[in-house]
Amino acid sequence: MASNNPNDNRGNLGNDRSRGGESQKLDVSLLAKKFNCSEDEVQRAIQQVGNDRTKLEEYLRNKRR
Repeated sequence: MASNNPNDNRGNLGNDRSRGGESQKLDVSLLAKKFNCSEDEVQRAIQQVGNDRTKLEEYLRNKRR
């Protein structure tokens, strides 16, 4: 039964595309292709800036310069 509480976001868990997620191999692969780099470089970027997708993309975009 669904909750009527507007602050109850349990149904949305796992649907946040803004987070890259180190354990999500597919996202790592997609980021590597998007920024023309290796999956190892994406993993290092995750270690540097965390798994926030926006920060990851900014980091990888600036790294290509």
